[in-house]
Amino acid sequence: MDLTDWQLLWHVELPPGLGVILAGAIPAELMALAADFLLGWAGRHLVPSANS
Repeated sequence: MDLTDWQLLWHVELPPGLGVILAGAIPAELMALAADFLLGWAGRHLVPSANS
């Protein structure tokens, strides 16, 4: 029984690739959130014009 192109993509090609995509996306998202938090904190506490 042959698989359609979509079935082949979903059952064979997508699941192994999904792990690779998520393995890069999750750390990148965590780093972006950490950078946003740290830069926001620095902007509020370290820049004199931002305190007034």
